Amino acid sequence: MAPETGSYLTTVPEAIENSDLGVLRATASSSVDGFGRNVDVSIDLDRDTVTTAEIEAVLRLIAGKIDQPGAVFLDLTFWDGPNVETIDSEAACEAIGSPSLRCSYNSTIIRIDDLQREFGA
Repeated sequence: MAPETGSYLTTVPEAIENSDLGVLRATASSSVDGFGRNVDVSIDLDRDTVTTAEIEAVLRLIAGKIDQPGAVFLDLTFWDGPNVETIDSEAACEAIGSPSLRCSYNSTIIRIDDLQREFGA
């Protein structure tokens, strides 16, 4: 199993925090999943909603920056920073219309190779 490494630990949060999306803080880490790793990205916003366009913008910012060996999935979660609660992003995620995205109440999940293919530059 590859250890948690890669420049994405800093480049992903920096790219998101330097965007104009009203981001208070962004973090990136990874977690073990079977024989691979999942990359987890958490974003604290200054509000309690997130739009389809904002999710797409974040996916584009992240695509191509994940250099974690063995990474299989990206798990993206938005938080209402002031209230420390997850944001319901399911409808906004589903509106993207990508069959590669798995959308739930508080997570947007996509395979890393699909992320790079669909949202990469």
